[in-house]
Amino acid sequence: MTNLNQSDHYYGAALVYLFREHIKPALINIGESRQEYEFTTNNRNDFVLFLMYRVERSNLKDNYYSWNLGDIRSDLNDLAKKTGNGKRPILGVVCLRKKRQKDEVDLKKTELAFLFPEDIEKIKEKSSITITRMKREKEFRVLLGGKRDNSVRVDYTPDFSKI
Repeated sequence: MTNLNQSDHYYGAALVYLFREHIKPALINIGESRQEYEFTTNNRNDFVLFLMYRVERSNLKDNYYSWNLGDIRSDLNDLAKKTGNGKRPILGVVCLRKKRQKDEVDLKKTELAFLFPEDIEKIKEKSSITITRMKREKEFRVLLGGKRDNSVRVDYTPDFSKI
């Protein structure tokens, strides 16, 4: 019998969200801190997804949430190598607001950030990636340096038909 890690629950919940968008996946690799999936979509716009999760940093201001991905340049380079043959790269991050019980796997759309190829291109050389969100804001921001105005905006409801 296979034991499930906590990450498997979060990745599964994120995949259920994608299935609702009428996307058909084929698993190609499982890792501890990320999972790679190759998707074949109904509109023939295939893509490869790196899926990871992070728990929010503590001791921050009220109404401000932040998740640090660390240095993921090697992950993004690996993703770029695996996205040949017309497949496009997507980075999916499950951004958890707090630590949860092992049996609590429900995710809100405000906990899922999907970075599309044009977003990945802007962050691929950064040595540290931070995703932020203000309370009541309708998007995540991936900070590029300096103020929040200098950021990549990531909508809660990604449009996978644009891939």
